[in-house]
Amino acid sequence: MPPYPGQGTAIPKEMGNGDWIYLNIAFLDLDDPTTAVPGPTGQVDLEPVRKSAVRFGAAQVAAAMGISVRNLMRANRKGKLALASQPVSKPGVSSAMRFRLSFDQYFYEITSGISEDKMGSA
Repeated sequence: MPPYPGQGTAIPKEMGNGDWIYLNIAFLDLDDPTTAVPGPTGQVDLEPVRKSAVRFGAAQVAAAMGISVRNLMRANRKGKLALASQPVSKPGVSSAMRFRLSFDQYFYEITSGISEDKMGSA
């Protein structure tokens, strides 16, 4: 349950412009140019810890929730935005997660995964 560690604090400048939802795990990206499917736009490698963080395009999430980006960011900075995730089974995908962002009556859900044909061999 929110608030999460680092929630509402700025991401490092080298990662762009946005705020953490959960420090080093997920963030809202204000500079995300993706306009296609709303949702996680990828993972960002966090040096030097060598972990990945899930990036959510703030404009896409806010639009899907039917609110302004300003209200979405405000909810996150006040520690009201909740993040949930769970592994799911998805045809043609070797690794998939369902994400849910929510606060008050607003919510956003997306399933994101790595296609089996995109996986490298060991």
